[in-house]
Amino acid sequence: EFKPNVVLLDWGFEDSSQNLKLAKSISKDDIKLIFTSSYLSKKEILKSGADLYLPKPYEIDDVMKWIKKF
Repeated sequence: EFKPNVVLLDWGFEDSSQNLKLAKSISKDDIKLIFTSSYLSKKEILKSGADLYLPKPYEIDDVMKWIKKF
């Protein structure tokens, strides 16, 4: 069974309901969840179970720093 330590999801406009379901499922599995988005607010994303919200645009170095930290 594959169980990653960290999952990085881009919160897209069209598939937001799918991402919300996935986020809730992942957060129950004790996996760190990083969301990126330019559509939703930090509050909405963190309510879904995300551990970190990175607003777009962001630097890839910032993403890598958080992945290594988690």
